[in-house]
Amino acid sequence: MGALTLKQLHRTHVHTAIADLTKADLSPRTTNLYVITCRSVLKRAVEEGLIHDLPTHGLRPQKVSHRKRELIPLPTCTAVMEAATGAIKNALQFVDYFSFLLFSGSREREALRVRWAEVDFENGQAAIGSDGLAKNHEVRRVDLNPALESLLRAMHGRRAPDSQWLFPSPQRGGQDIPAKTFRENLRLACAAAPVDLFGFHDARHYFISTCVMAGIDFMSIAARVGHKDSGVLIGKVYGHLADEHRKRQARRLSFQPAKDAKVVPMPKETAA
Repeated sequence: MGALTLKQLHRTHVHTAIADLTKADLSPRTTNLYVITCRSVLKRAVEEGLIHDLPTHGLRPQKVSHRKRELIPLPTCTAVMEAATGAIKNALQFVDYFSFLLFSGSREREALRVRWAEVDFENGQAAIGSDGLAKNHEVRRVDLNPALESLLRAMHGRRAPDSQWLFPSPQRGGQDIPAKTFRENLRLACAAAPVDLFGFHDARHYFISTCVMAGIDFMSIAARVGHKDSGVLIGKVYGHLADEHRKRQARRLSFQPAKDAKVVPMPKETAA
């Protein structure tokens, strides 16, 4: 919007700015975020008495088309983990981390900050976000599914004796700090596989998709992955997976009698 003062700002300037953002190939979603930020600033200006009217009042957001995220096949994940052995130095730790994301649905950074003290094998739970740095700043307790429990027990058996973290930094020296990132490891492993590069967030989508296709209700899945909308987003993004799963299950039904089964005739209606 240039060097315009607040009092000079008009609705046409907002429309022009939106058009410029679109020409710059910004996505509709990103453009909407720009407008939301601008509106928040202008609302504060109204509250402070600097302007009287809100130039963004009643402005409709741009239509956003949600791209259907493709599910990473498990063989692809397996190929990446197998290729990591000869491609990176700390391959075992990378495989443990990648597997933890696949089996827990944790976000990339919150998984790095999990301590062994937060894994409760006796009650079959793991605490995510105990440091208060999770996205919603709340701790959630994840029930250990068989794959996650097996992974954690194997990791616990070979854990670093001088670290409290599930994924301690390989360059921690005399300090006890968690690893910062495994993104470069993922890039090298994907190149060695070779498969198209994907992100760790895709492992979270794999977990959620698996839960949906297992028939777990959306509210329970949302609680496991730290969503605060009681499963609304899960339903919007992954609802089609549940529909496809139900259709597949329906096609498995068979009403053909077995060869050795006796066919019971339907009762005849009796006259009144």
